[in-house]
This record gives sequence, structure tokens and C-alpha cells, in this order.
Amino acid sequence: DTYNALHLSLSRRFTTGLTTSLQYSWSHSYGTTQGSNEALTVQNPFCFDCEKGDGPADIRHYFYAHALYEFPLGKGRRHLASGVASALFGGWTIGGVANGRTGLPTNVFLARPDVVNVDRATDRIVSAAGPPPAGALAVINTPGGGATRATRRPDLIAGVSPYIKDRTSRQWLNPTAFSVPAPGTYGNLGRNALRGPGFLQFDLMLGRRLFLRERQSLEFRTEIFNVVNRANFSNAPATLPNDLPRTQPGQPFSLFTTPGFGVITSTVGRTIGLGTSRQIQLGLRYSF
Repeated sequence: DTYNALHLSLSRRFTTGLTTSLQYSWSHSYGTTQGSNEALTVQNPFCFDCEKGDGPADIRHYFYAHALYEFPLGKGRRHLASGVASALFGGWTIGGVANGRTGLPTNVFLARPDVVNVDRATDRIVSAAGPPPAGALAVINTPGGGATRATRRPDLIAGVSPYIKDRTSRQWLNPTAFSVPAPGTYGNLGRNALRGPGFLQFDLMLGRRLFLRERQSLEFRTEIFNVVNRANFSNAPATLPNDLPRTQPGQPFSLFTTPGFGVITSTVGRTIGLGTSRQIQLGLRYSF
């Protein structure tokens, strides 16, 4: 596995009470595996180079920005440093955080039987299990066997987009862009060749600090995570079913024959700050 990246960072603190920070990463993780965390063998055990592709954690673009502004009112600040007005209007701080990334790789797999029965006259697959019927011959469908059974991919049909990206139905991948490889051949779709949805979230913070005595203060904070309540979706299930002999090699799959394939079923998580729905958190801190 190889990882190359360009990291840019810019931070600035202004005398007006504004502090900002920007970070951007342009990176690429690629290779034939990503160690034990991936735990997948190659599709073709005789050609490890054929497995070369993006790593499962490859994030091509990542952006992070935050800003914090201290209002120039109250103790230790430019205006209303003392008195009743300072107690009423001083000590306010507002801040925001934005972070986003491009989608994670999606590895499309295909359920394929080891052996199929092929009609001698038409070369069509007549059954995918059991002894061959009259006029048919049992042939090896998927070479390799063993652990490669978990890493079988389809053929990508040229000229057909593998994406639908319909947010209404949550149909992200297009099953009509894939077909079953011919018996005895490997699928031409590469490792982690497709991408899932991107991620974008905005958070907001509003706080106020009250000085009770010289070394004592009370701080109240309101934090709103995912202010616009944007749904950040995880990758869709991407394993095509075994539809032989109804869908012959070279024929595209359809939405009817692949229920659930490429349909997003969940968000990236419920952890605060990492894809949650809008959440409001209140905090009170006494410092002495």
C-alpha cells in the first residue's frame, strides 16, 4: 500500500478578536491491499498487480475550517471593560466549524457459483447447481477458488454510468452498469473502483464568560452540531446477487433482479461531530 499526500494549513489570529484556521489535504492511498484491516485476498491469485486500486480508506480531498470571534465587549476587551454595561453585555464568543470530504471507495462484489452447467448447443448457462442436465456440460465458472470466493467482481458495461445518485429513493449505484463475467473469466471491474457519498457538516458555538471575582469565572456554552441537519450517508451495499441462469453472462443486471443493491440504508454514524443529526449541547463551567 502506498500513500501520497499534500497537506496545507493556514491559521491567523487577528487583533480584533478573530481567530481562523484552514486545513486541506489532497491525498491518494492505493495498492494491492491495505494490510490486515482489509483482510481480503485478490480476485486473481495469479496476478496481484491486477488488484491494484484505491485503498478502502482513500479520501482524495479533505477540508476543515474553523473561526472563533470574541466580541470586543467586557472585561479585558476593547469596550465596556467595567461597570454594569460590562456585566450585562460583555464576555460573548461565537465560533463555527466546517469539515467535509469526498466519498470513500466502494468495492463492488458479485456472488458467483464455482461451477455452472452450460448447454452444448447454445453456450447458455442452464443451471448453476446440481448435475448437468441432458445436453449440458459442467464447467468451472470462477477460477481460483479458496479465499478468492469472497473477492469476485462483475464486468463493467462500457458506456453505462455506474451511478444513479437519486437522493429521493437513495439509489446510489446503477445495477444496469454491471454484468456477469463469462464462465472461467474474472470480472473487469477494479478494486474499490467506485465512490460513495461525500461528507459535509457545519457546527456552531455560542458562549459567554462571566467574571465573578479576580480568579473566578462562570462560562456558559451552547454548541449546535450539524446546524443545517444535513444527512451524511454511508456507502450503499454493493454485492450483486447470483441471478443465473435468468441473467446470462454479458447481460446487464436490472433494478428488478438486484433488490437492495446500491441503495443507501444508513448514515455514517450517530457520534456527535461525526455525522450525527442536529444536536444541541449545553454546558456550564466554573473556573477558579
